[in-house]
This record gives sequence, C-alpha cells and structure tokens, in this order.
Amino acid sequence: MMSYWQLLQLILPVFALIAIGVVVRRVHWIEGEAETSLLRLVVNVCFPWLIFESITGNAALQAANNVLLPPVMGYVATAGGFLLARVVGKAAGLTVGTGLRTFALTAGIANYGYLPLPIMAGIWGPESRGVLLVHNVGVEAALWTVG
Repeated sequence: MMSYWQLLQLILPVFALIAIGVVVRRVHWIEGEAETSLLRLVVNVCFPWLIFESITGNAALQAANNVLLPPVMGYVATAGGFLLARVVGKAAGLTVGTGLRTFALTAGIANYGYLPLPIMAGIWGPESRGVLLVHNVGVEAALWTVG
C-alpha cells in the first residue's frame, strides 16, 4: 500500500511545474503571445506524442478487457458524475441559467489528465498510462455528449 507521502511525491512535479509557470508569467519571462504558442506546442505536439508513445506497443493494451472496459467505465463514471452533480445542484437551489449546468459540469468531472498520469505510472508502471489514455476516450465522449 502506498503512503500519502509516496503519493505526494508522485504528484509534486505536476504542482511544481504549475508553480514554475506562475512565477515565469509573473516576472514576465513569458508574455501573452508566447503563452499562446507554448500552449499550441503542448496541445498539438507534446500531448499527442505522449499519447502515441503510451499506446503504441503497449503490452497492457494487448488484452481486450484493457481496451474495451476503460472507455466504458470512463463514460459511465463521468456521465454519472454529471447526473449526480446536477441532482445536488438542483437540491441546492440552482436552476438552468443561474449556474446549474456550470455546477454539474465542474463538480461532476474528475481530474482525468495530468494528476492521474504520474499516479498510475508510479503505482502500476508506465504501461498503465496507455490504459488511462484509453479510459480518457470514454471521459471525453461523456464530456462532449452529456456534459
């Protein structure tokens, strides 16, 4: 069983990178136009390359249950989260037009990207990244259909 300290050590680099980004932005080493270029680089090159590297030749994805079940579970968990958050939002008095949809979206979705990547790789090894990214296909499908 992993301790909280070990778990923190896995996700600390993510938060350190965020903190570095905040500092770099505050001291004006990166301005608005450069930020846009860096974001494009990460979204259009780096993250797709990570996905490609994590999925191609991944032994964990040779098993059908690691290809079929994760997207289904990602969809079900995310759609269920949206539904549950919508019920809670209505119980709290929110209505459509006064924050219900926003609440359902933000409260109903789990962090399925940057934090789970190092956690899964640390606990189950780098092959688990591919399974997580296949899972994220279901999360994205729920986000764009139900969310």
